[in-house]
Amino acid sequence: MMDPRQQLKAILWMEAHQMDLTAIYHSHPGGPNTLSETDLQEITFPDVGYLLLYPEEKRWKIRAFAFQEKTPIAIPVHQI
Repeated sequence: MMDPRQQLKAILWMEAHQMDLTAIYHSHPGGPNTLSETDLQEITFPDVGYLLLYPEEKRWKIRAFAFQEKTPIAIPVHQI
């Protein structure tokens, strides 16, 4: 987890440089390949995309989600 003070500092820096937060990512090294209940409870920025990295068949995969009224909607991601 990111320290809340550092998170605020980063957001203020982005705003000062006219940047937008477009996505937040994290990993589930032991699964699952979807957002957990804890993830859903900790959604802080529902207007940005959430990227989830997880291992599958000895490779890291990624899933992306957007939110509609706190409900995650999967976004297709091209896997390389």
